[in-house]
Amino acid sequence: MRRLPFNAYINFGLEGSRTEREHFAYNLYASLYNGVDMPVKNTPDMNAIHILLNNSDIREWCTHNEKHAEEISIEILAFIDAVYNYLARETPPYETQAALCNEIAALTRRTFIEAWPDIADYLQQSYNDAINTAFITRELTKAAGRGAQRQFVRIKMHLVACMRRLLDAQTQAWYARVFETRAGAFAQELSERIYALRSISKRLIRDCNDHGRLWNASKGSWQKASYAVLEEYARYAERDLSLRELARSLGRARLDSTRQSGREADGTYTCSASNFEIDGVSCGAALNYMLPQEAGLLCKHELETLFYEKWQMHRLLVFNITAQDKKIRQVSSGIADTPREEEGPFVICIDTSGSMRGAGEKTAKSLVFALLREVFDCRRCCYLISFSTEIAVLELSDIAASFNGLADFLAMSFYGGSRIENALDEALRALDTNAYRSADVVVVSDFVLPDPDTALASRIKAAQAKGTLFHGVLIGSFTDPLVNCGVLELFDTARAYDVF
Repeated sequence: MRRLPFNAYINFGLEGSRTEREHFAYNLYASLYNGVDMPVKNTPDMNAIHILLNNSDIREWCTHNEKHAEEISIEILAFIDAVYNYLARETPPYETQAALCNEIAALTRRTFIEAWPDIADYLQQSYNDAINTAFITRELTKAAGRGAQRQFVRIKMHLVACMRRLLDAQTQAWYARVFETRAGAFAQELSERIYALRSISKRLIRDCNDHGRLWNASKGSWQKASYAVLEEYARYAERDLSLRELARSLGRARLDSTRQSGREADGTYTCSASNFEIDGVSCGAALNYMLPQEAGLLCKHELETLFYEKWQMHRLLVFNITAQDKKIRQVSSGIADTPREEEGPFVICIDTSGSMRGAGEKTAKSLVFALLREVFDCRRCCYLISFSTEIAVLELSDIAASFNGLADFLAMSFYGGSRIENALDEALRALDTNAYRSADVVVVSDFVLPDPDTALASRIKAAQAKGTLFHGVLIGSFTDPLVNCGVLELFDTARAYDVF
């Protein structure tokens, strides 16, 4: 049998022997994997287990999927232990009956006989006919003369044993009710997490059997608001094919090849977005150039389907654009002309200043999500730096640990001024660490920025000389007079993503 990570429960579980816990854990996994119920056993948690195993979301998620069945088994085992731990700390609702039972066991013959009428009334009210008080009354009457003490002890032991059996049954029923109540809430929580992961991961993961890597991301502070904002930008990134292509191109091996093909003898690089002229209107599917009234279809739910139909059929009204490619001279970085084979980590700097509000903000956030798909799918390390007047950083390599931070970033509003020096300084600091020593740097901004100081520019050139590529993604147009092309000249490549 394949060894499964159930040792914590098997060795330190609160109920049963180690052998019993091991048998239960592997039976639970087998039931989840095969999509069948477990054999009936007489324990308080059994009905709760049936509730979880018969939940349609859990059953569909785990059936014939080893990773999912393993993860859900671990969750259920932890749930069982947590409930038993709660029950051990709580006072049972039958404490009065338990105390009376102990008092009766300690009574002498004379005291017991004197108190018996009151005890019998209490037992009749509490247990109805479950305890035959009339039988005990007759036996007490017979217990006189020689051997009376021995007969009394037998009667009292019989009564105490009956009471304890009933108390045990009541306690087990109380345990079962607690388990069932909590199992319903726990099953709902698992269903919500499964829904969230299906919703996000179908847009994030190419391998449909690889959802399991995100399971831990749904724990703890995972809230509907978190995956709602993630799903929102997942949809944006999915609809905008050019964003997805841009995200895929920002990698070591891919980008190096692109850089080689775009380089000319005079040291310039050709940028695909440049000087534009509008010379009419036609039908097409270029979302960057569609007329504003087409975007208005997305404002109403009943017209959204019409928009996607027109887009699919290339019938959106779009501006006819003629463009002349603009060449940006790049500073030589001393990088060898042979493309590097590996797809290493990268550092992303996102401009979150007030000038990026609106379409620029939405595009930047969608690009982050599209890049996250590359990070997740290729298992690459990614370091996110958001900058305005101050900076904030987020390590995206551990998806499970960073999902909530990513949701916070996507939910934040862009405001304040721009200080790219802080972001580039943090990016250069990250390049000095072992994890990001071979990283490339991507800066996403409208580049309405002042020139960085000469010392920082020198540090960037030194990093480029060691093989680091710096990529600028301009949210806007190179023809915008507010764009500081002097800053862009620091980068190995510059791309424009015009959203206006």
